[in-house]
Amino acid sequence: MEKKYTPQGKINLTMNRSSDDLAISGINGLDLTPGWINYSSKKDSIEFWIDTNDTKEKFISIFIDDKSNGYADTIKITTPTPKKAQPSPFVITNNAKKGLDNYSDLILNFNKPLSKIDDSKLKLELREEEVPFNVTQNRSREVMVSSEWIPGKKYVLTICPNAFTNLLGESTDTVKVSFKYKEEKDYGKLFLNMEVEKGDYILQLLKDGNIVSQKTFEGDSFKHNYNQLAPGQYQLKLIYDENNNNKWDTGIYLKHLQPEKVVFYDGEISIRQGWDINLTWKL
Repeated sequence: MEKKYTPQGKINLTMNRSSDDLAISGINGLDLTPGWINYSSKKDSIEFWIDTNDTKEKFISIFIDDKSNGYADTIKITTPTPKKAQPSPFVITNNAKKGLDNYSDLILNFNKPLSKIDDSKLKLELREEEVPFNVTQNRSREVMVSSEWIPGKKYVLTICPNAFTNLLGESTDTVKVSFKYKEEKDYGKLFLNMEVEKGDYILQLLKDGNIVSQKTFEGDSFKHNYNQLAPGQYQLKLIYDENNNNKWDTGIYLKHLQPEKVVFYDGEISIRQGWDINLTWKL
């Protein structure tokens, strides 16, 4: 296991194997806030935060309980001295740099967990007139701003000081987030028709290696309309789901089980703004 205490209360633990049932907790009086703990998708690494204003000891003690691998242990992590604990900036990012997708809301992401939100210090404007909005905290570092968005219109969200305060008591300076709420013409469409041998399948649509859409089906054919795709290059990936568990199985060497078969569509699919593509994929 690799353990690392980064300045300003952020701690990373990296395990040497994945887990299906992994949890951590503080001991010796250390209280870990559940919303400040993030497990990776495979649960082979953990990122969590502690309030350094309340932690004055030279080290902290963490109990790790990995039930799936039959492992439990207590570890000690040395905290940095004040001279080494250099502050890092409090940063906000958002999901609307290239426009806000239809049927989506504005998501604000923070690099440090939040302790307080004051939505009276937020202002949403359309053509320089204030419009109503709602603020919801989804996770410790994610906030959703929702409104009755109008397609094709441009909005400005003004974030004033002390609108968001993190666990260290930090707030941002004034920040303005300008974005357009996308409309139908900003997207491309893909109409897919698949012909395969009878079986169980998982079909993934990928963009830049990331899954945009995942569908499962059984039989010898499948049709689907992807109606709102951002312009760019896409790939299709088909998984033969032989055990029908809706995920790709890597196989087990000691049991002589091979990984489930995977096939990619030959070539990339270019999606353009305002264009429709009809595609038949036969296997």
